[in-house]
Amino acid sequence: MKICFVCTGNIFRSMSAEYCLKKFLEEKSVKGIIVSSAGTWDGEIYEFEPGVLETLDSSGINPKAHKQRRINQNIIDENDLVVAMSTNHKAFIKENFNIDIPMFKEICYKDTSPLLDNNEAIENWDWNSDESKAYNIKMVKYIHKSIPFFVANYKEYI
Repeated sequence: MKICFVCTGNIFRSMSAEYCLKKFLEEKSVKGIIVSSAGTWDGEIYEFEPGVLETLDSSGINPKAHKQRRINQNIIDENDLVVAMSTNHKAFIKENFNIDIPMFKEICYKDTSPLLDNNEAIENWDWNSDESKAYNIKMVKYIHKSIPFFVANYKEYI
């Protein structure tokens, strides 16, 4: 079983979901599930969003070896379940790879609303602002607490 989470830059939401799920599976001694993540953005490589690493680290999750990558047909083909973090990622996958994929909150909570990126959620967004960092921390914590619900429901979407 292979699961891939998709967001924009692959340094915030999808990366957090990947490492939170890996940690959960390890803690529960679940074998046979390979978890990865990718992004839709084909621009420059970004550094991690402010607050993300610290928040993951506080839960015993270490994503420092993470390598940002862009979604492609090979990644689509090799995964049993590709999961969009937001509506724009779902649309990107449909437009570029002609498949419908579920969103993270849809799997966890049957909620089709998106997990917004910080620049979508914060008016007058600034990458290094305290408000942006607080939002990033809130989102990582939300993703982390949602993982047990994801695990309980993901098989319905394969």
